[in-house]
Amino acid sequence: MHPDGGSGHDSHVAVNDLDWATTPARAESLPGLRRVVADWARHTSLDATQVDDLVLSLDEAAANVVEHAYSRRRGGVLAVLARSLDGPARVEVTVTDHGRWQPAPNDSGSRGWGIGLIRRLADDVEIRSSDFGTIVRMTWTVPAC
Repeated sequence: MHPDGGSGHDSHVAVNDLDWATTPARAESLPGLRRVVADWARHTSLDATQVDDLVLSLDEAAANVVEHAYSRRRGGVLAVLARSLDGPARVEVTVTDHGRWQPAPNDSGSRGWGIGLIRRLADDVEIRSSDFGTIVRMTWTVPAC
């Protein structure tokens, strides 16, 4: 149940976009990012399971930036944009970096599940990579009331 006593998915609820301009691409930045996005997502028309899926997908995409986008010596930033879209009603989260893919150190073979997990949790996923960075766009369709 939503904190206001409702179901949490009134199709007429409008929330402002969440534009987290940039945050350092470091592991210690991720908990705060998750909290802010989770709080924002709870105010959308997504159901509780979709909110959980969104937060986990965001965390995986952001962790990939931390792990792979920048060299350890130079570091970098990641940006998050979360917004509600109409027609059809959807929620979209975009994670952007300006780095280049770096292989994970000492890959034990137990890694590399993040993108597959994101693709299973989101209704639609688009990943675009170039020499200027990577954009991961994830969308969820708002349940019909």
